[in-house]
Amino acid sequence: MKKFMKQLMASAFVCAMVIALLPATVQAKTTKKSITLYKGEAIYYTDYTTVKSVKSSNAKVAKASKDKSADYKTNIVAKKAGKTNVTIRTKGGTAVVTVTVKNAKFTSKIESVNESGYVLISVKNNSKDVFDSIEMTYTIKDSNGGVIAQKSETMNSILPNKTAYTNVYIGSDNMENLSLSQSLAKVTGYSRSWLGYTYKDVSSKITCTPQVTEETDSGISYNMKLKNSYNDSVSGKVYTMVYDADNNLLGVESNSINLDKKETKTVTYGYVSKRAYPNYDHMKLVVQAYAIERAKNF
Repeated sequence: MKKFMKQLMASAFVCAMVIALLPATVQAKTTKKSITLYKGEAIYYTDYTTVKSVKSSNAKVAKASKDKSADYKTNIVAKKAGKTNVTIRTKGGTAVVTVTVKNAKFTSKIESVNESGYVLISVKNNSKDVFDSIEMTYTIKDSNGGVIAQKSETMNSILPNKTAYTNVYIGSDNMENLSLSQSLAKVTGYSRSWLGYTYKDVSSKITCTPQVTEETDSGISYNMKLKNSYNDSVSGKVYTMVYDADNNLLGVESNSINLDKKETKTVTYGYVSKRAYPNYDHMKLVVQAYAIERAKNF
């Protein structure tokens, strides 16, 4: 009996040793991510391993699917405002992406016309993000409701809670019967190149000083001295606001800017045409600039 018990204990010990030496079950890691998209935007997620399955908890908010041409990508398309969780299972693990979809909000307005045939249009970005560009369609009508001009226009570098401007030329012959109240402008599309990144409004970190180089009967040529005091590179616009003697806004000219970290430079492309603005009295430079600050959790 004693011999049997010794054998039993020895067997149990060996069994325990075998179990102890077996590798523990490896749990596939779960990664949590989040991103905010605007309706119509699309982005892809990847951990660079083959996608096994994809599921959106609310496909009406954001649709998720395997990429047909790259088996390591999952495509996510924003459909309507709301929130959904996209679960992506790959050979590398599982990712749960919380997708918040918002509606982009813009206010468009036909501001004014001048004698030379230019119409000034403004678009205010009421969203909290920078848009690299927007597509705007305007319709200019006469007092009888007839269409004088209708066209699409692209506007760049639209900062949050800022107003962007563009001038469109429709011809001086159409000025007499033009009706501002019946004319309209509408944003029909938008684009953000750096989805998943945070933008920062750094307009206050940029100084822009006009330096008039020549003034004639036809116009004013001027340089712009730009100084970036922000600790990173920036992009944006400089708007030249053109006013008459009563401080009424006649029109706006715009120039794109790109400045390196702490850079100071002078650019020479400023020009205000007195033929376009015959009632010109003075101008003011307004800077709208942003920096790509950091990557979000995506």
